[in-house]
Amino acid sequence: MEQLTELLLGRNQLTALPESMGRLKKLSVLSLWRNEFKEIPIIIANLSELTELHLGWNQLVEIPEFIGDLRELTELSLGCNKLKEVPEFIGNLSKLTSLSLWQNQLIELPESIGDLSQLNYLMVSDNKLDKLPLSLTKLTQLKTLSLTDNDIKTLPQELSHMQAVTEFESD
Repeated sequence: MEQLTELLLGRNQLTALPESMGRLKKLSVLSLWRNEFKEIPIIIANLSELTELHLGWNQLVEIPEFIGDLRELTELSLGCNKLKEVPEFIGNLSKLTSLSLWQNQLIELPESIGDLSQLNYLMVSDNKLDKLPLSLTKLTQLKTLSLTDNDIKTLPQELSHMQAVTEFESD
């Protein structure tokens, strides 16, 4: 199976991945949504060609540093977990176009989120955000920004300069 490019293992009860998965060097899409992962399996660090990683609906509490080394990622889906923070190294994912972090326990977004120059979709609804980093305004490709169900009291005036945004959700 070393030629495998997509592996869809959603809706199971997985808590770990076999070491042999590290040999899937051509894997570009890995979907592990709706499983029982409490941490992102370290074996994923070997999958340097990944463009899509879907880990929504698990029990994740942190994003490990090796995720910042997956430089080919264009989609990262971590919604519906137990994440409390997004580390600064998220800014290393320069090819990211879609980042889904909805329904976690995030209280802030890192300034480095503004380094994701290709990002066009950002879903951070249903968290505990009370403010937004000003670096968000550097996301000139951003088309969809969802901020519903957070604790945001005021929006930065600079958000009005984000001219590419065509869908904006905030309560």
